[in-house]
Order: sequence, then structure tokens, then C-alpha cells
Amino acid sequence: MTALDATTRVIMVGHAHIDSVWLWDWREGYEVVKATLRSALDRTREFPGMVFVHGSAAHFAWLENHPALFAEVAQAVEDGRIGLVTGMWVEPDTNLPSGEALVRQTVQGQRYFREKFRRTARVGALPDTFGHPWTLPQILAGAGMDTFLFMRPGPHELELPAEVFWWTAPDGTRVLAHRLSDYNTGPGSVAGSLERNLARVPARCPAWLGFYGVGNHGGGPTRSLLESIVALAADPEGPRLELGAPEAFFAAVRDRPWPAVRGELQHHARGAYSACSAVKWLNRRAETDLVTAEKLAVFAGRSGFDWPGAELTRAWRSLLFTQFHDTLAGTAIAPAYDDAYREIGGALAAAGRIAHLATQRIADRVRTRRARVDEVIRHYDPGDGSVTDYGDGVPVLVFNPSPFTRTEGVRIEVNDWTSERMRVLDEADHEVLSQPVAPSAVIAAGRRGVVVEAQVPPCGYRLYRLAAEPPAPGKSLGPDLDGGVVQTDRLRVEIDPARGGVRSVRDLARGRELLRGPGATGQVLRDPGDTWGHGVAAYREVVGELGDGTLAVEERGPVRAVLALTTRYEASTLIQRVIVYRDLPVVIADCELDWRAPRHLLKLAFPLDVRADRVSCEIPYGRIEREATGEEEPGQRWIAVRGADGAGVALVNDGRYAFDCRDGVVRMTVARSAVYAHHDPRRLKPDERYRYQDTGLLRFRWALAAFDRDGEDEVMALAEAFQRPLDVVREYAHDGDLPPRYSFLTLDPPGAVELGALKQAEDGQGLIIRLREQHGRHVRVRLTMADHGIRQDLELTPYSIRSWRLHGGTAFPVDLLEGRLP
Repeated sequence: MTALDATTRVIMVGHAHIDSVWLWDWREGYEVVKATLRSALDRTREFPGMVFVHGSAAHFAWLENHPALFAEVAQAVEDGRIGLVTGMWVEPDTNLPSGEALVRQTVQGQRYFREKFRRTARVGALPDTFGHPWTLPQILAGAGMDTFLFMRPGPHELELPAEVFWWTAPDGTRVLAHRLSDYNTGPGSVAGSLERNLARVPARCPAWLGFYGVGNHGGGPTRSLLESIVALAADPEGPRLELGAPEAFFAAVRDRPWPAVRGELQHHARGAYSACSAVKWLNRRAETDLVTAEKLAVFAGRSGFDWPGAELTRAWRSLLFTQFHDTLAGTAIAPAYDDAYREIGGALAAAGRIAHLATQRIADRVRTRRARVDEVIRHYDPGDGSVTDYGDGVPVLVFNPSPFTRTEGVRIEVNDWTSERMRVLDEADHEVLSQPVAPSAVIAAGRRGVVVEAQVPPCGYRLYRLAAEPPAPGKSLGPDLDGGVVQTDRLRVEIDPARGGVRSVRDLARGRELLRGPGATGQVLRDPGDTWGHGVAAYREVVGELGDGTLAVEERGPVRAVLALTTRYEASTLIQRVIVYRDLPVVIADCELDWRAPRHLLKLAFPLDVRADRVSCEIPYGRIEREATGEEEPGQRWIAVRGADGAGVALVNDGRYAFDCRDGVVRMTVARSAVYAHHDPRRLKPDERYRYQDTGLLRFRWALAAFDRDGEDEVMALAEAFQRPLDVVREYAHDGDLPPRYSFLTLDPPGAVELGALKQAEDGQGLIIRLREQHGRHVRVRLTMADHGIRQDLELTPYSIRSWRLHGGTAFPVDLLEGRLP
């Protein structure tokens, strides 16, 4: 045993890291949790002083299906024999969930602990999670956890000034963090793991921490393990071991002069940023849709819409469960994803249902009638195909859940419309630019589609009307669509089928070229690693490119042009529908990829006309700047490269999380066809059949836009709007007491902060609003919610995440668990 200062207490904590899903599905994980907690209860009775810690609230919720066992667990928590850590619904990945999803992990986890056990976790324990964003300390501390245990990245992946340190978030919030040497042990003895662990103890340290217990597939502390601890503790030459809890360790070392660490804790398993892209894409959609549904439900509350609390809790918990680190990272077995897709699908269905019912309730109160008429519907005569319009056309309400005005193309479809004429009017009967498009149902003769250039106020709605009248003549975008050139007053875009990409994007208003070579070109790279990408820092071995390009004009009109660029590599095909709107300074691509290249990955490369040695990107509830080394990095909704003058170019996506950047070339990983749950050092056998990820049809979108020195607000607004189109509600003509254009909530100045959430408080007492300061400034914003009698200034410090409870016409600050702050 390693020599150790005799005064150092080594606090041994019982543990069983249980992968809810990994090389097994959740049903097997359920059984493992049940058996492990049964065993842990038995051991705590046999060995006085033993503490077993566990963290996933979802696991305890499973045990409620076994009332006798759950009652024993609850009593053990009360007695201190079972300790609560982590404070989240599961032990999630922390790079891939949104900032608000990580907050909800703590809300659901800690509130469950408080409800069932009358206490919450103080230690945030995520020992197996594959790296951690810089903003995590603020989320942990805001949820009542001022200490943090982790193991990844290990010492070979990230050098730290000490194994205990004050991890400090961008806003200055700090937690006392400790990197574990092991979170599991073998079933028979702690000697091996303890020796590795004690070799890391700094001089004159009053206490150290050791975990013991069989993990991953559960088991926890065995009788043999505990007997080995007792034997070592009795050895006068051995370390000073004692059974206890991690809180005792942190209490003993808190006053030591530990160093501060500012920045993220990366990297481990870089392949996990892109593995199984389908689950990641669905995760992004569900996160966005649930937050949007909550906002719309709040807006509809004053129209008599009941808060769907139980349904939202179920939906959030389903989504949060799939954010378990092996699931969302893409490192579980293939059958586990059949379950995950069902769970996320249920969350998406609930969000969509709530959003639509909420907007319908609001629509009931909006005056959609333009003229006094005797009928509320249009009549279609199938005999001669005529349409009788009683004067009001088809009212359509467009809803905007974002805290800023959104101007974008909105697709609307209507039935029983055989007239060749269609005119779109706003609430003042002014014509709005529109363009006919092919409807979804090709067999319905009376179904029409139209794209409208809508402008909708913040957190509100606007009424539009479709009338069977001739539209004003509009000039199609051009002039040379067939030649791959689109030009508006804002942009000039050139597509090069021969090179398989976008040759040029010129921002005419700024007089800037965004690309210095063909962009959005597909590079095929060899993927030598396992599913996690263990040992891989960068993907650089390009073995081919998508080529053999063809170009087709799919839409041309006064609102937008759509050009479909099709490229191929062997059996794989990529269709990028490049969309340019008349009045928007952004290029958008809606992509369909049929990927057939096992053990290869596909990157879209964008050689930006900006030279910089650093690149910034979004992380959960924050942003970070990294060196542009060409290594694979995690990112969320946007990536930006800024030049020496502060101006730059941003790449936005709707569900991809991995990118690299070097010499001004940003490459986004859009598909990675690894074998499910292939873990080094196992080698794949050429005569064995495997299931590969990302094989078949995948969908994703990207957008490219320039920004000025002070224009990162525009990037963040674009990124938010890009995740979810504006909501469209078709309505009939009726009276109402709400105006045709309205904002339920405004934040002034707009763009100064991010609106992370607006929801009913968990206890039903008022509303919760969550804001994030995103520019590193002290800021004061004026919150106005006329329906709730609220007009109040809210203050945020640089990079802070702040929450307020809105109740009784006032706003007062609360923590992330919605408890009032002093």
C-alpha cells in the first residue's frame, strides 16, 4: 500500500454506478437497480457506518412500483445509510443537452428527492459522463449542489493543477470539484483501486475520498469488499480508512487553498458528439418543442387554458431519461434506441398537442372577422369547382414564441381551394408577399400551398388572411436560377454543381464575401475508432468527396428561390435544398442524406472568408471560445468565426453537435456510421455481421450568415428561430376581444438576454421566467406582461442564469429549484 500521511482520513463511500441503458435496455436496468438497492440495504445493516450513495431520481421512481422495498429505501435515506447525490433525473450527458434541459434535470431530480425523502442532494456526482461544459457549476450551485464529483476526462486527457479545485463558471459561480480515480471496484477487494487512488493524495491533505462497489451493471458494495476495508483499516501499517459519505470529505478539505479552474472539463470520447445522430436530432427538437409548448400554454392561461402540469412532467421526464449519457451520446446497443425514439416521440407528441390546444384557445378570442357576414365558412362546389367566399377568406394566426420579432417564410396549406387566385393580407388589409408552392397532398385537387413572408411580434401572434383575389404581380428571384445564381437586395448566392457545393455567398448590404472557396461540400473521412472515438482527437483522413453534382430549380417566385443540389459518393446521396429568401440575409439548406458508408463519417466543409486562430460556439446556457486546432469539438446550435475587426460568419444547425475548425475552415460532422456499442480494445471481425449507426435516411438543416462586431445578438436570434418554425393556426371568421396583432410578453431592450423558459411554477404559485445574460455585461431589462399586470425591471450580472417568480403582479428572484432568494 502507498505510503500516506497518517493524519489523512480516507473516507470510503459505497457506490454502484448503474448505467440505466448501455449494453442492455432500460428493462434490464430496472432489474439491476432493484437488485442493487436490495443488496445495499442488506450491507448497511451488516456494517455499521456504511453509506451507500445513489443519484438518479428515475431509479428511485422505478422502486415505487415495489412499495415494500421503496419504504425500506426511504427509511435508509432518513437514517443516513443511503445518501443522495447527483440531484438529477438521470446521470446525463452534459455537453449535448440544452442549458434548459440540464436545469430540468435538476428540477425533476431535486424536487423528487424533496417530495419523497424530504431532502435534496448537495453533491453533484457525474462520474461516468463524457466531459463537462464550463457553465455546469452555475447550474449545479443554482440547484443546491456546491460540490462536484467526476472522473472523465481523466489525467491522461486533461491536466489539472490539482485533483481538488474550485471549478468556476463564466459568471463567477464556483463549486468545489474532485476528480475521482475510480467510480467502481471489483467485487472482492479494494486494494488495487485504493492504491491507485492514494497515489494522488496531496501532501498534508486532511482527508481523501474512495469509492467502492461493483458498477455499470450494478451490484454495489459486496460483503467481500467491506471485509477488505475492515481488514485494511485494522492494519497499523495501512491507511486510515473510515466508512462515510462524500459530504464528510468535502467538509474536511473545503478550507484548504485549492486552485481555481476556469473553463470546460474536456475531452473524453469525442466520437460521442456525433454517434447516432438521429437520437441527437430528435433530442434537439423535443427540447425546443417542450419549452415552446410551455410558453404558449402560459400565453393561453388568461384565455382559460388550464396548465397541463402532469402531461408536461411526464413529457419532460421521458426526454430527460433519454439524455442518460450512454443513450444521448450514442454509445448504447441498437435496441436501446428503439425505446429512446418512442420516449422522445411521446414527448414530441405531448408538446405538439399542448402547443396546438393553447394556440387554439387564444385564437377563440381573436377577432378574425373582417366583415359582417352570415356564414363562418367558405363553400366549395365540387360540380364546377367554384369557391364562394363570404368576404373573410381564410383567417390564419401565426404565433411567435421568441422574445424578438421574427421575419421569415411561413408555409400555409388550405383545402377546398380551386381558384387560381390567392392573395395574402395582413391585419390592416395590406398585401403580404406570398408565393404558391406545391401542397403536401398531391392527389387533392382543391388543396393549395403558399409561402408567406410573415413578420410576427415578440412572444405573440399576428393575423393574416387568404383571399380568393388576384395578387399583385411579383418579380421572381433570379436572374439566373438555372445557372445556379440567386440574387436579392441582400445576398448573391452561387451554386457550383461541378464542385458539389455553394461557390459564393456575398452579403451585398455589408459588401462581404462569406466563403473563400466552395462551401457545404461533403468530405468522406475514414473512422478508425470505436463508437466512443476513444483515442481519437481529430478526423482528418479524407478518402473521398461527394461529387457528380446535379442542380434543379424547385421553386422560383417573389418570396424565395429553392435550388436542389444533389451529390453522391458511391452508394450515398446528399440532397441540399438551398433556400434564399428575398428579405433575409441568410442562406438556408434543408438536407436529406441517404448514407451508406459503414465506418466512415461525413463532414460538410465551409471555408470561411475569415482567418482566425479561434472559434466560438454555443454550449449549454453559454458560449465558449476555443483554439481552432482542427480537433473534434462539441457545440450546440451555432458556430462562429470572428475576424480581427470583430466581424465574422456563423454556421447554424438544427441538430448536429460535432465540428472542427482549422485555418478558417469549419467542418460540421453530419453523419458517422460506427458500429453500435463497439468498445476498444475489442476488434471487429470481418466475418461477423454488425449493425451500423446513421445508415439510411437522415435529415438536417444548416444556415450561413454574416455578423458585425456587435452582431452576435443576430446569430443567437437566428439560432433560436432556426430550431422551430413559427406556429400556424387556421381559423374561421368570428368576433373576439383580442386584437389581430399582440405580444403577451416583451423584454426591452430586445436581444439583451436569452429567454430560456417561461412556465408555471412547480408548486402552482405564479409563473417562472428564466433569463440568461449572454454578452458579459451588467444588464437591466424591462419585462412587460400586460395580461399579468407585470411591468418590472430585471437585472442580470455578466453571463448569469437568473430565474424569477411572477406572482401577484411582481417578480422576485428564485433559485433554479424555484425557492425564494434573499
